[in-house]
Amino acid sequence: MKPLNSMDAEELFNIKAWGNNAEQLGVFEIKPGLQAWQGGVKGGSGTQTYIPKELHSDFVKQIDTESLFVNELKWITRP
Repeated sequence: MKPLNSMDAEELFNIKAWGNNAEQLGVFEIKPGLQAWQGGVKGGSGTQTYIPKELHSDFVKQIDTESLFVNELKWITRP
């Protein structure tokens, strides 16, 4: 499932716990024949896919990076 914005990404994938900032989304192409494991995200409501690192070069190709709308409130302070 593709998140709609940064807040949605955090809710789905609990990404800030892993040091990610939820500003960009990688888009990947997965070649047929890959065996991978899927399961729920601990602390999130989405599904994650585990692909062993040694299979990345044969089956996984990043094709794009998209910006996520950051909808968090940021306070502006004036001197």
